[in-house]
Amino acid sequence: MTTVVERHLTGPATHAFVVGVSHYRHLPGGSGPVSEIAETMELQQVDMPALSAVAFAAWLNEEYNNSDAPLASIEMLVSSSSPVHFPAGGEGQAVEGATLSAVREAFSRWYKRCDSDEKNVAIFYFCGHGFARNSTFLLLEDWAAYEETPMHESIDLDRFHRGMGQCRSKTQLYFADACRSVDYTLTTTVTDSGTPLIQPNDMRNRPGRSAPVFYAAGDGQKAFGIPGQQTYFTKVLLMALRGAAAGTWHTPPSDGWCVDTYRLGETIAQLLQRETPLQTGQTDGFSLSYCLTRLGSKPIIPVGVECAPPPASEYATLKLQSPNQVFERPPEPGTWRITAPMDNYQLSASFIDNRYPAYTREVPILPPYTDCTIPAGQA
Repeated sequence: MTTVVERHLTGPATHAFVVGVSHYRHLPGGSGPVSEIAETMELQQVDMPALSAVAFAAWLNEEYNNSDAPLASIEMLVSSSSPVHFPAGGEGQAVEGATLSAVREAFSRWYKRCDSDEKNVAIFYFCGHGFARNSTFLLLEDWAAYEETPMHESIDLDRFHRGMGQCRSKTQLYFADACRSVDYTLTTTVTDSGTPLIQPNDMRNRPGRSAPVFYAAGDGQKAFGIPGQQTYFTKVLLMALRGAAAGTWHTPPSDGWCVDTYRLGETIAQLLQRETPLQTGQTDGFSLSYCLTRLGSKPIIPVGVECAPPPASEYATLKLQSPNQVFERPPEPGTWRITAPMDNYQLSASFIDNRYPAYTREVPILPPYTDCTIPAGQA
């Protein structure tokens, strides 16, 4: 088993279940025989999910701040071509792979903890391959182990979400970082369903549940990432949690900035569109406004600076300066992207050989993000 965080707290608490699948046994390059359906669907091994799951779990362990429901546990399963430890480096615990049997066992532990108090916060996160066919299916390490029932080793997210209506925890969050595209093979030749982990029983559902599902992709869409990095969705999710989705409407500013569950989905969608036009986030499920995490300092905001015309960037030394922070980039092509604490800054640009006029202006850096254009004019 891989319970990587277990704190014995009294009272309401947050319990997380984090799953990342980068290694699939029955895809090309996997440790088992390649399944026929995997070949037909042309799925490949991907390294982004393992990196993303570890990054999300690290944020929970190190930065999550909820005095109403402090972090008490993290169940974590990550399938990767190389060993995964958490916390990363040092004496971190070896993390078990995300097979169906391991997911079932981890779910059982997570569910019992979440079910212990109605004020608990339940967090589920998945990153890996996925598909849509009347539901969203999240594919586990041993997916397609049997040709007759290839979907058995996947999580049927829709039924899982419905089934969790029986849990006492009234605040539940689901993050599905996976494709939701519709595959012809699945819709025409595969008739079995995924595993819901808990069978839905609407007669046993408890009232007052807030359970938004944050999808990395809209209906019928794919989710993307750059090999060797976190996925686009997890990247912007962490940006949102660190300040891009922050506001002060929940508590007075003196109590700190709050990342609210209601604003979170909107901010993720905005940041995803900023990262890539190929991907549109989507939020489903009923959500009440809940302060998920408070920030111990000013929100950290995504910032972008570009020159117009774009070739001017190759000659521009860019500087963003506040009384407490200085960020600087030497001449190089492309948009300058950083994250910076919310504040009022002075943005300046100077150009090699005075090829373009020097430029300075005041810029307030505010949530959810701030993008600036430096009008370099004519050379």
